[in-house]
Amino acid sequence: MKCRKVTKAIIPGILLCVAAGIGYLYYSYSTRVYKHCVIEAGTPVTAQDFLKDPSKEAVFVTKQVQADVSIPGDYEISLRSGLFNYHCILTVQDTIAPKADVTEVETAYGTAVSADAFTGNITDATAVTVRFKEEPDFCRYGEQKVTVLLEDLGGNVTSYESSLLISPVKEETELEIGSEVPTVSDFLQEEAIKVLLPAGEAADGKAVLLSDVSEADMLALGEKTVYIRAEGHVFESMLRIVDTIPPVFSVHEVSAYTTSLFTAEQFVTEAEDATALTFYFQKDPVLAEGTQEVVIVAKDEGGNTTEAVAFLTLKADTEAPVMKGVANRTVYIGDGISYKAGVTVTDNCDEDIELQVDSSGVDLNTEGNYHVTYSAKDRAGNETSQTITLTVRKHAYTQEEVDVLADKVLADIITPEMSDYDKLVAIYDWVRTHVSYINYSEKGDWIRGAYEGLALHQGDCYVYFATSKELLTRAGIANRDIEKIPTRSHHYWNLVDIGEGWYHFDTCPRTDHPRFCYVDDATLMEYSNAHYRSHNYDRTIYTDIQ
Repeated sequence: MKCRKVTKAIIPGILLCVAAGIGYLYYSYSTRVYKHCVIEAGTPVTAQDFLKDPSKEAVFVTKQVQADVSIPGDYEISLRSGLFNYHCILTVQDTIAPKADVTEVETAYGTAVSADAFTGNITDATAVTVRFKEEPDFCRYGEQKVTVLLEDLGGNVTSYESSLLISPVKEETELEIGSEVPTVSDFLQEEAIKVLLPAGEAADGKAVLLSDVSEADMLALGEKTVYIRAEGHVFESMLRIVDTIPPVFSVHEVSAYTTSLFTAEQFVTEAEDATALTFYFQKDPVLAEGTQEVVIVAKDEGGNTTEAVAFLTLKADTEAPVMKGVANRTVYIGDGISYKAGVTVTDNCDEDIELQVDSSGVDLNTEGNYHVTYSAKDRAGNETSQTITLTVRKHAYTQEEVDVLADKVLADIITPEMSDYDKLVAIYDWVRTHVSYINYSEKGDWIRGAYEGLALHQGDCYVYFATSKELLTRAGIANRDIEKIPTRSHHYWNLVDIGEGWYHFDTCPRTDHPRFCYVDDATLMEYSNAHYRSHNYDRTIYTDIQ
């Protein structure tokens, strides 16, 4: 009996505890989350955002995206927090209107552009569509006001104002090099010409070419930006000068040696093109004896090419080089010598033949006769050589000795009754008839040059000048030295004064046999200008020549 009483007392307690636990669980379940959440589109969402106490943990039940925050609408969300799973509603709404940068648009006549072309950098949390409030007229030249509407998925609409410019100008105009200078109509679209120039170029100035395009522009490949004013606006176009016409050229047969250096240009007899041409072999010729076909290619600056077939005949080179100017020489102790001066070498095939000089046995400080060997070899191996005798002597003259030589000459050609002019003529004639021209002398010592002319009777222009200087001085005629402004060559002559001012006196012979004995400056300069400025002197130094 006692046990039953105890059991009856415990059971109600247990039931009460169970009821309290159930009540706590229900409260915990029902109060932990928000059943309905609202966010602005584009806002990131986490499971904790649905908890009333964000310090607690929560996770989405599935790993898949349960809501797209870039698309407005209601989404069912499943998440777990603690012991329970919850089902909530997430509402994504878009209440912020889109924004964008607006730009003006230029297009050609009849070329439609979309409303998107007027906007850039659109910002919105949802997708945005762009449309015209009213479709522009793409077949009307000039400027139009355009209203562009941007609408997002939330129905928010933003309106922007912009401008549409319908251009009557071609984006680019391509003309062949050498064409006539273009006019404004060359840059206008065909429909624009009818509208803007109905009566021709000089109608009423509705379209005017602002840029200066010259004939020189039409003779060079390239691009040039030009500007045209039409309908109150300035438009930009590109003038492109092109070369699309292939070259025209003719060729002939070429004969050469197997060792020759030849180019494709040697086969060309005539060529015509608006731009510069380059020629090359389609395939390098075979350097063997016989006749072969070669293909010559002509290419202009526009990249156009033309081919022509020519014949090339090659034969072996058996001729040796030819040397000229190799002769016995005399040199004085203490003087230098240029062994190659006055010596030339030519070849029937090769243009650049190296002249070799073997002077290893020469001692320029010791009197005697020495052998010097000149040799040259072409690419085919043909060789020629010549040996000369180089005589090395001590100096055989002094100023006094040169004066003696000069006085002896003057005694033979000058008489007491002669005028100074007659003396000039006598000295000029003696030098011209007694000194032989060789293309070499040591420069810088006029006494030596006078000796070579008076004693050895040979030399170049420096020897003629020095010999004349010595004879003029010993004859008592005032004289001065003068020389050409140095270029690739030098030239020396004299100035003389016999009481009438300074005149030119040049005894050096020339192939056309001029006579420059006491000539005025105008006469000599006329000759100089016609002969590669042969006597071009420094006029800041010689200021008093007649």
